[in-house]
Amino acid sequence: MLTQLMRWMYEKNLPNRATLILEFQDGVTAFIEWAKSQHAYMDDEKIRCPCRKFKNEVFKILDEVNFDLYMKDFMSEYCNWTSHGEERLQEYFDAVTAPHLHDEQTPPPSAEEGTSTHWCDAAEMNWRRG
Repeated sequence: MLTQLMRWMYEKNLPNRATLILEFQDGVTAFIEWAKSQHAYMDDEKIRCPCRKFKNEVFKILDEVNFDLYMKDFMSEYCNWTSHGEERLQEYFDAVTAPHLHDEQTPPPSAEEGTSTHWCDAAEMNWRRG
């Protein structure tokens, strides 16, 4: 299940239409802006292309990545942008649950209490945190 926050990555067209939804266009723009701000994850002026064809294995200039995302879509299950500077979710969860490790009266949050370990759900929390 995708969170509402990341759903734009995989639902770019209106139902039964070839028209791109504005949320997808804005999301791709925001992704490119984020990626180009993460200099440690760039190769000169290039970033990894997270489209279905290249799957973060090829560095490309920003305009080419933008084009590929429109034409080839995002690779599947790329809700946590670790190849573009986002923190790994396991590290995030370790940091979030660490205060609970020594407090016997306050158990760590569980999926039943609204904190899911599903990585797309966690990506939403990571995104909001940043």
